[in-house]
Amino acid sequence: YSTAKSSTEKKLKQINEFTQIVKRSDSNILGIQFSVKPESSYTAVELVEKIVKDGTCSYLEKLVGNKNPENYVAVISNIITGNDFTCIIGVELDEFENIPEFLPPDTVKYIHPAGIYGKVTREPNTENEKIKQPNHAISSPSSKEFRQSSGYYYDKTGRPIWYFTKNGDLLQIYAPVKIPVNNNEK
Repeated sequence: YSTAKSSTEKKLKQINEFTQIVKRSDSNILGIQFSVKPESSYTAVELVEKIVKDGTCSYLEKLVGNKNPENYVAVISNIITGNDFTCIIGVELDEFENIPEFLPPDTVKYIHPAGIYGKVTREPNTENEKIKQPNHAISSPSSKEFRQSSGYYYDKTGRPIWYFTKNGDLLQIYAPVKIPVNNNEK
């Protein structure tokens, strides 16, 4: 598996073999938007896998290109709770110029903000249980272990971004993090 090389990023701190703190530039994303609700019968990862595997992302890529042709990208936005949010799955672009007028239903443009992120890289289908399950990778930047080893805490004001292989396997997650300035931010 290749790693995503999308927005410009600078490594700030290596936490362990799979995790680092990075500073990322913003990213232009064109993708299909859908909602995840508590009553949804699928998780966000399952829905993203479905959209990737049904060819929707490939179709978008044929229409507009892909700055990161090895991978697709998903952004979590409009977060109400951990199981009530909006997700956008699609491709990264250098710019939003020359976008065709007719795109699939629910296609949106989104600029993912620059910031400090906890980056977790995983290898799907590996024997290493720590990164084997997508949900473990997604939740690791908000874990007590992550906070203790890095000094960074999950930043609720930021927006996570995930990278998937063209087979729909979760490859990398970037979770917004910050160093708290007081106990209330912890």
